[in-house]
Amino acid sequence: MLSAGCYHDDAYGPSYARARPVAVAVAPPAPIDEQPPAEPYAGSVWMAGYWDWRPDAGRHVWVAGHWATPPRAGVVYMPPSWQADGRGTYVRMPGRWVAGQSRDAYGRHFAYDSYGRPHYF
Repeated sequence: MLSAGCYHDDAYGPSYARARPVAVAVAPPAPIDEQPPAEPYAGSVWMAGYWDWRPDAGRHVWVAGHWATPPRAGVVYMPPSWQADGRGTYVRMPGRWVAGQSRDAYGRHFAYDSYGRPHYF
């Protein structure tokens, strides 16, 4: 089960959400433009990668995207994103499932990056 704000280490991947907010004074780099491998099974949804903060390393690290089974039909994944709070701090917002389709009218897959932009593949 997906719960925003909780740490999961299951089929949805490592550390895409945490029990406490992450706030740092270092802006994350721009998202990496990933080229997903072939869809492993019908109905799978691409969960795009995102920048996470590693306090032990003192820097942002890329968490690669992966294919997953959505919690229900008609949803797509919005990866975690970073927002400036206006005080020189960047706060990581948790990833979440939102209403939408993972294919466009032409049958192409698409997924959102952490800026909320769709990428087609």
